[in-house]
Amino acid sequence: MFTFGLKCPVTYIDAFLANNFGFWYPDVILPDPVTSQNYIETSIKTYESIKIERNSLMPELEKLYDKIAIDTVQ
Repeated sequence: MFTFGLKCPVTYIDAFLANNFGFWYPDVILPDPVTSQNYIETSIKTYESIKIERNSLMPELEKLYDKIAIDTVQ
């Protein structure tokens, strides 16, 4: 855990602050009604410091979620 922090300090600090948001702003109502998402996010982002690789244990279920989220098959 700390090895990653030494390799990518900006990402590590950003993640730490994001995960402790409630301690920084205790009076905020979460999820924020203005920024909350009414959809399933299935896309993967690639950051400068780390690469996220998706490796689903249930690929058929993942395909179904993608169809619901992207193609709105429901």
